[in-house]
Amino acid sequence: MVIFATEWVGVVLSGSHQGRTVFMFLGQYKHALDSKGRVILPVKLRKLDELVKSFVLTIGMENCISVYPSEIWDQQAEEYKSIPWNDPNGRTFKRGMFSNATPVEPDRQGRIGIPSHLREYAGIKKEVVIAGMNDHLEIWDREKWAEFSKKAEQSLSENASKLTGYNKL
Repeated sequence: MVIFATEWVGVVLSGSHQGRTVFMFLGQYKHALDSKGRVILPVKLRKLDELVKSFVLTIGMENCISVYPSEIWDQQAEEYKSIPWNDPNGRTFKRGMFSNATPVEPDRQGRIGIPSHLREYAGIKKEVVIAGMNDHLEIWDREKWAEFSKKAEQSLSENASKLTGYNKL
């Protein structure tokens, strides 16, 4: 199933691979939080409600919020089990990911509430960017996204050459 979005700059793809649902979120979408700390999901993404009924929000890298479809979160959580608890870095990572994780379901208008502790972590005031990151979404404060994007564009070629042949962590 391929869904092209007009408000979403890019596409949202879904399908299955080896019995697992696979999502590919692409593009970016600009929006604002409402007075209750909710953000509306892109219209075409909401039309995936037969596939994505709920999400898990947690801290993301570079102070954004990661938004996983629940099915993808379950797959990630399974992978995180292999991180050894006796490794201080592993414990810190797991504590950050799981203690900040919050399950959410979009309401009838397609809004999801972002808990205040995640908004604070990401420095989100009002204006946000929802960015597709392949298997999940990221929610950024719009100004921070602009800063990050500018730096990332400047180092794109350098990073691409460093990651050539990159497989998996």
